[in-house]
Amino acid sequence: MVPVGEVGNITLLADFLDCRVGALPLTYLGMPLGASYKAVSVWDPIIEKMERMLAGWKKLYLSKGGWKKLYLSKGGRLTLLKNMLSSLPTYFLSLFTIPVSVAHRIEKLQRNFLWGGMGDDFKHHLVGWHKVCTPKEKRGLGVRRLIPFNKALLGKWLWRFGLEEHKLWRRVLVAKYGVDLGGWRTSHIRSPYGCGVWKGIMLGWHDYFQHIEFVVGLGSRIRFWQDKWCGNMALMDRFPILYTCSSHREVTIDSVMLRPVAGGLCEWNVTFVCDFNDWEIEVVVEFFQLFPSKSPTNEGPDGLRWKLRKDGVFDSRSFYCALIDRPGRQFPWKDIWAVKAPPQVSFFIWTATWGRILTCDNLMRRGYKMINSLRSLLTPYLIGLGCGAYLQLLVLLILLFH
Repeated sequence: MVPVGEVGNITLLADFLDCRVGALPLTYLGMPLGASYKAVSVWDPIIEKMERMLAGWKKLYLSKGGWKKLYLSKGGRLTLLKNMLSSLPTYFLSLFTIPVSVAHRIEKLQRNFLWGGMGDDFKHHLVGWHKVCTPKEKRGLGVRRLIPFNKALLGKWLWRFGLEEHKLWRRVLVAKYGVDLGGWRTSHIRSPYGCGVWKGIMLGWHDYFQHIEFVVGLGSRIRFWQDKWCGNMALMDRFPILYTCSSHREVTIDSVMLRPVAGGLCEWNVTFVCDFNDWEIEVVVEFFQLFPSKSPTNEGPDGLRWKLRKDGVFDSRSFYCALIDRPGRQFPWKDIWAVKAPPQVSFFIWTATWGRILTCDNLMRRGYKMINSLRSLLTPYLIGLGCGAYLQLLVLLILLFH
């Protein structure tokens, strides 16, 4: 039992119910309750769990003396990173906005593990992390970036808020913050106290709303001019002159649409405050010719359509791909990753496509001093050897490294 504020006789009540008295903050079903969502300490259990997992892998693959008992290749590291390390914070990311400092700390653990930082020795990070987190189709490894992945997971709540009108959690938010845009979102949150979790979720509204299209039913929740219901652009952006001259700019669709009787076409009662000039008539004609093909046939409630999927249903995967989308040439990734080759071989080839293999040239660029030739390397050891022995040693080296 957790009291909120001053509760009299809490001890007697706990004895009667045979339960303990707790206090906020606490952990319930793996989630922190009563703690500030901005606090870095909220994420400490996730980071500690990752560090324990890495310590277990280090114990498995490294002995106390530093000698490797088992070899963990880069391909194996990539598999563990994508399937285990990256999945640990998913539960928290689906509700809380991750602080930037925490995201950088977790990604540093992932980065060091991928490039071999399980021991105490230094390992080069051959390819930049932003390239590693690029999709495979665009020459990356497909590791998820935490901040956009967090925003993609939180977008699910924005989608559900617009559709689940009668759910208890939505009614609580509406009672606390009010609604805006026809009930598709809450009003702007300005209070600095008591609104942390939902305020963090609402930070992703702009990116989320770009991929939303309205499905007209009754038309009572969709604004005629401002919302995207008639194509990829709102009517106010497509016909700015007509929007400026409209009589009612905040009108909803049901206010200007006269539904047909016995299967006829809808009629539209859109009014303007002034007459149009001759050179504007063509725009007016285009405006009214647009509606016959967009007349709603559904008489149910208004809905949403997710433009990034053919079925129109929101999913975090498509939202994440849209958030990280950046210009780039297509890469023949199937020739590397979709072949019957060990993962470490595919990883090596991928690294080579970036020109990041630790060849002599790359080592010299990193500040290492390299010996110019094999002859200069062997000369100190070959003094006193005859010519025949020298040639035999060279042939042996060539055969070994052929």
